[in-house]
Amino acid sequence: MPQIINLSPIGEVLPGDNLPIFDESNGDTRRVSVDQLETYMQNNLDMPDNSDEVSFLQAGTGAVTRTVQSKLRDVVSVKDFGAVGDGVADDTAAVQAALNSGAASVYVPAGIYLMGTDSALTVPAGTTVRGDGPNTILLKTSGTADVFSATGNNVTIESLRIEGPDNTSVDGIVFNNCSRVRVRHVQGYRLASTVTVGLSINCDDVLIQDVFSDDNTQQGVHLNKATRAVVRDCYSTGIGSSSLHHGFYIGNCTDIEIANCRAEGCYGAGLHFYPQSSFNAARLSVLGGQYQGNGVSASSLRGGVVIGCDATSSISDMLLVGVQARNNNGYNICTSCVSTLDIRDCVINGNAKATANGIYWEVTRAGNYSASIVGCRTYSNGSGIRLVATAGTVDEVWVDENLIHDNDAGIYATGAVMSNFYIGSNNVFRGNTTSGNLVGTFEGMGAINLADGMTAPGTVAGMAQIYVDTADGDLKVKFGDGTVKTIVVDT
Repeated sequence: MPQIINLSPIGEVLPGDNLPIFDESNGDTRRVSVDQLETYMQNNLDMPDNSDEVSFLQAGTGAVTRTVQSKLRDVVSVKDFGAVGDGVADDTAAVQAALNSGAASVYVPAGIYLMGTDSALTVPAGTTVRGDGPNTILLKTSGTADVFSATGNNVTIESLRIEGPDNTSVDGIVFNNCSRVRVRHVQGYRLASTVTVGLSINCDDVLIQDVFSDDNTQQGVHLNKATRAVVRDCYSTGIGSSSLHHGFYIGNCTDIEIANCRAEGCYGAGLHFYPQSSFNAARLSVLGGQYQGNGVSASSLRGGVVIGCDATSSISDMLLVGVQARNNNGYNICTSCVSTLDIRDCVINGNAKATANGIYWEVTRAGNYSASIVGCRTYSNGSGIRLVATAGTVDEVWVDENLIHDNDAGIYATGAVMSNFYIGSNNVFRGNTTSGNLVGTFEGMGAINLADGMTAPGTVAGMAQIYVDTADGDLKVKFGDGTVKTIVVDT
């Protein structure tokens, strides 16, 4: 009888095959089928049939035993439901099935997921959708439906890239009637807008962080109706094709913070606030950030940061701190009909001389208004600071501690309502040679201003201004009551 080691091997084990076994009771060698062996092992060795019969214990004190099945179901992958991620197969249904699974977290591994069906992916309340960063791409090449839509609370979408069909209909992520929503580390390309919040119904408690928008047809990030929203560390570039398209567009919103964001090359404004339809916007803050090279369109909405509202609405408690607005085609920072405005420590430069302004403050309707512009540097603009008041009541406009240089005009004030415009004594003027440092009528704070050569500086109550009269070359002083005395005659 040949030894086992000398038997010929077989290519495949089948259920009916036999194996030799040794019977210890009588020393005989017998045979057993593969089916018999499997039955014996299941009945006597307690082997698991599936992951629900395998235990898992997490490391750490206090951990409790769970089944492997329970552990694996903590995170659902779209590939568990048949998503391919090759950019060819239509993965819409598979991704939606994963979202409908009831899992708190849905994972979208790296790949290109074609959204070939023209219906939005609906994200249920309490769901987090997480990808592998820019290597996870949701691709929509045609249609009009948005990519993601959410109407429930506690929704997070993060770490993925969304590419659209380059039309004006498809948004990347749309929230409506939601609370506690988060968007983090998302890239949007060729969409209408990367993120739209409060499309028709207000959303509350919103965080949009590290969102990159490129080549969208309408907006980068759009807060249409929102309260308690923070937009942080986001970047919009190359947005839109008309003056109505902006890097960041904020509509009927209150308690909004825009922090350390950047917009460049946008057709309209880099950042545009515009409440309308009898909405009273309040507590809007822009903290840091860069807005440059915007205003590709020739419309009046162009510029870096543009703030205004329609005739039925209002804006109060507006704060801009540490904003850089450079080389925008139009206004660098423009505010219209903001009842309480505070601008601090901003850097504004690079607008075309004599045609645009660095900081523009305007009041054209009834109401009470106050503004403070302190600690800013504004240069190479039409007017460094332009103040216009044609209606309403100006309670106070305070301008101090600014470096204002190399503009067409330093500070320019005009309009029928000119009371309570104060120019502090700690401003520094230099090189504002065409129209002069101060143009208009102000209520000064008691100081002496050394002006560049000009025909005559503006009259500032309480301020004496020494200047060289370019008409005759004489050194003169203009007092706060408007009288002019010659100090030295040019000989």
